[in-house]
Amino acid sequence: MNNEKKYYRFIFVLEDIDITDDAIVDKIYVSGCNDASIESRGQIVYLDFDRESETVQAAVSSAMENVSRTGIKVLRVEPGDAVTASEIAYRLNKSREYVRLLISGKRGKGNFPAPISGIDRPTQIFSWAEVAKWCYRQEIIKDKAIIEIAGCILKTNRALENHLSKILKKPKKIRSGSTEQTKPTYVFVAKSK
Repeated sequence: MNNEKKYYRFIFVLEDIDITDDAIVDKIYVSGCNDASIESRGQIVYLDFDRESETVQAAVSSAMENVSRTGIKVLRVEPGDAVTASEIAYRLNKSREYVRLLISGKRGKGNFPAPISGIDRPTQIFSWAEVAKWCYRQEIIKDKAIIEIAGCILKTNRALENHLSKILKKPKKIRSGSTEQTKPTYVFVAKSK
């Protein structure tokens, strides 16, 4: 087995934290995340990793363990699975027209993956993991690691969604006048295939 280490780039989107608080930033770095930069865009805070590891799964898992030691919650991993034709073009380093022709079957061998959402909308959403596999079979993507990364991030995000949905589905006790009632909280989570 090849034990060569590679660098894997991925992003953890975090719960709302104050990145101007030096104690929080120090806690993140001391936990083992010294290979990530702490960034924000608008009100979204994230860790941008460039982690060395033998596999993408090992890289993401070790980063998740490091962050969990801080008590900070990871909401999702990027780059995400849901992609538009424009995002597919960006990730493939191809034109939007090229991707449009792939989707329509006018270029390539046909059977482009069906959209996962937006079938009746101008902007359709596709699964990057499915698209990456298809592109690899078509020899549009040459690096198999792209498929492995897409699959790992998809599985990790599904696990995070499943964990979050279990937390949100727990009944909450509410007070109504002088009586206490239990009211379930619901969350809509996409079913995995």
